[in-house]
Amino acid sequence: PVVNKWYGPSIQVSGLLVARDIYETLSRKKLGDVVLLPPRVLNDDGYFLDDWTLEDLQQKLGVPCHVYDGNLAYLPEELATLSVAS
Repeated sequence: PVVNKWYGPSIQVSGLLVARDIYETLSRKKLGDVVLLPPRVLNDDGYFLDDWTLEDLQQKLGVPCHVYDGNLAYLPEELATLSVAS
């Protein structure tokens, strides 16, 4: 899990995750082909709360990042679409 250092570890909702915390957690891990992020991590303008963009995070991690729509029933279809697009 990603520890929310920005707002404190007791905060555990995706809408209050910042890209820097995601990066700090994932940069120490061996990553697969894509990073899936929960819905609501980006605001309506496409920014994380710390003003990073999805592209910023992708560039720093070196793998594509995708925010799924929140409906886990459709996640396999979204993953298949990502595989086709790669």
